[in-house]
Amino acid sequence: MKDAKALKSFAKKLVGLSVENSCVSEERVSAVLQTLLKKPSRDLKPLLKFYLNYIRQEVAKTQASLDYAGVISEETIASLEKEVAKHYNRPIELHAEEKPELLAGLRMRVGDDVWERSAANILHTLKQSF
Repeated sequence: MKDAKALKSFAKKLVGLSVENSCVSEERVSAVLQTLLKKPSRDLKPLLKFYLNYIRQEVAKTQASLDYAGVISEETIASLEKEVAKHYNRPIELHAEEKPELLAGLRMRVGDDVWERSAANILHTLKQSF
């Protein structure tokens, strides 16, 4: 059995083969999986776990979640999606959802990056300063 470090490294290489034009390609993922299944080994299950984790991370890079309080127009959402894609230099799919607990403002997440400008966050920051 290979060590975890070697399996992680191999899984990352497989992810590289699974990406096309900065996006995870369903066809490429399918081809990678079919190739792996042709020669099953004891390392297959842990390798697939690492591969799945890295694929999830890669997919998260192309999706953004926008939480907002109040009213926001479809045009504003489309404009934000365009600007985020421009910022990251890759296609980004924006999912918007109203979250009244923000009180006012918005929170956006792309992968590990989070931007927040909400009344709830401002009040929390103010509370922490006292």
